[in-house]
Amino acid sequence: MGLGMEARIVVSTAIALGAPVGIYLAARAMRLSPRLAGLSAMQLLWLSLGCAAGNALLYNAAVAMVGPYHRAENFALEIFPGDVLGTWAMILLVKWLLTLSGRFRISTFLGEQAGIYRLRQRN
Repeated sequence: MGLGMEARIVVSTAIALGAPVGIYLAARAMRLSPRLAGLSAMQLLWLSLGCAAGNALLYNAAVAMVGPYHRAENFALEIFPGDVLGTWAMILLVKWLLTLSGRFRISTFLGEQAGIYRLRQRN
């Protein structure tokens, strides 16, 4: 983008803060607990939309603040769909990895079995 150091810092800060701000605002709007435990698929969808919107809007605002666009375009319209798809890809990947690790975690299973065995010995 040809930005100077100060402008790069402003844009980088906006990128770093955009997603957390979007998630925070979406969670507050839906009155979710701060721990975000036990989310439904619809709540995850709204949080991912908030994340993408926060990132796209703050990035767009930062680029507009530090200098004129090279082209007359709105970066938010380009970033938002990519962030939504990327967020859902990561959510599904993490879900798949957690499911996979839960099926093949032998150490946890053996630890539970050892705990049951100790309880039976005490009784």
